[in-house]
Amino acid sequence: MEMAQGFGLTIGPMIGGLLFTIGGFMATFLLPGIILFLMTFLTPFMFTKFPMGGANYEGDIRIVLRKPRILINFVILAAITFVLSSINATLTPFLHSTFNMSPLTIGFMLGLHGALSAVLSPIWGYIIGKIDTSVPVLLGALVIDILGVAILGPLPILGIPVSLLSTLIGMSLFAIGSGAAVLSSFNNSISESKLYSFSNDNSIMALLSACYIFSYSFGTTLGAPISGYMYDKIGFSQASYCFVCVLTIFGLLPTVYICITNLRRWICLTNERQRLLRSSYSNGIKHSFSIEREVNTSTKI
Repeated sequence: MEMAQGFGLTIGPMIGGLLFTIGGFMATFLLPGIILFLMTFLTPFMFTKFPMGGANYEGDIRIVLRKPRILINFVILAAITFVLSSINATLTPFLHSTFNMSPLTIGFMLGLHGALSAVLSPIWGYIIGKIDTSVPVLLGALVIDILGVAILGPLPILGIPVSLLSTLIGMSLFAIGSGAAVLSSFNNSISESKLYSFSNDNSIMALLSACYIFSYSFGTTLGAPISGYMYDKIGFSQASYCFVCVLTIFGLLPTVYICITNLRRWICLTNERQRLLRSSYSNGIKHSFSIEREVNTSTKI
């Protein structure tokens, strides 16, 4: 799903810029509108009905969201999509005013994020599927995201001059990190639902997918207008401070909290395992001593 989204984000800006150059503003909405209209008739034939298993939470999404470790993952996802929507909304006027780019060239620049996401999503998915927990991937991805946004601005505190090279590097780093963060946060929410003993069937997947879509939409809805307002008032570079703060407060810090709780859980499990081993070892010694006494007694008799 993430790869398909990245593919759409790759060709969308490029085709949109081409349509704008050829037919103006109306053409950029006419063709996508026709495609979406036709897809409504094809959708019923593209999906298969699956039986829904009986879940122990009776389909109530509030029971899922009451679990803080599941909710945190969707907060992180909303923070990432907030910054992604903000960059998409403000990068276009920034590139046009700074580098005097044409709409088609801007479309190619915006398509860089989607292209990297589409290419790297299968790789991230493979890596996440091979490890026990995706939290380390999420932590590293958020650090890469923050670094990418800082270079993309660039943040005035870094003293980096505004250039096309810094823009490309920042966009590339953010694309790499955001793709990994989205996949790992959703995978971590699935893992946490299993730890909370939710049934592993289509019902819980439907609820988690609904939370994923809501978080994604919530972040993109807030990002575009807020970033547009900040761009008009303080400019793109100064607005990057806000993007870094959002990723740090609502992304990096909650992930650090998950890492700490995972470490505490691992320590508790390790101590409990050692206690059980000592107990079983002690019981084994006592059992062997009792057998030896019985053998000695029978021998004397």
